[in-house]
Amino acid sequence: MFVTNAGATETTEPPPLDDVVETTEDAVELATAGVAGRYDWAERDAAVADFRSRLDPALSNVERARAGGVALTTNDSAAGTWAFRNCPDGLYREFGPCVADDGVVVQERAGETAVVAVLVDVRIATPRSRTDLTVAVRPD
Repeated sequence: MFVTNAGATETTEPPPLDDVVETTEDAVELATAGVAGRYDWAERDAAVADFRSRLDPALSNVERARAGGVALTTNDSAAGTWAFRNCPDGLYREFGPCVADDGVVVQERAGETAVVAVLVDVRIATPRSRTDLTVAVRPD
């Protein structure tokens, strides 16, 4: 349903949540591909900054491409919790520690910095409803 207000058209229907999450996952995947294999573990801060420089504009594009109010922000607190509980390890894995930085979880793998997850707060709002959730996006 669309409502016209003083020459502006706004929707009262939220965009499909699955569509927003899927597009966010695509944005994370593309940003990850741009930094994969380019940074040693000692350069993880630079890797995260490079990753964010690729991800942030993509998330802004996701927000603008959806009718209705969509807001996407990374969540550093949730990333820290995710890293503590879900960092890949175990038998036959030779991975190093996970570190959460600005909503991005990176891990040392073979001396390089690997992006293993991004925690994204998704807010979808219309004049009649609001949905808030945090999504853990794990690149392939």
